[in-house]
Amino acid sequence: MIPTMYENHFAQLDGTVIADNLKILLFIDEYPAHSKNMFFAFIQVMFLSHNCTRQLQPLDLGIIHAFICYYRQQFT
Repeated sequence: MIPTMYENHFAQLDGTVIADNLKILLFIDEYPAHSKNMFFAFIQVMFLSHNCTRQLQPLDLGIIHAFICYYRQQFT
């Protein structure tokens, strides 16, 4: 993703979040296109350290499984 597109997307999201009076904590990996110079009013961006994929992949599976269960429950 082009960094300017990335930053524009989160700027629009921040505007929506302000309107809804929400706060978001966003975890992002260290991909080079992810700019570290982003500051938003209601979105806090935290960057994950390098080489942490091995520890985080089991968490991904649990989150995906929980989402699928919730999704199926809504349509049964």
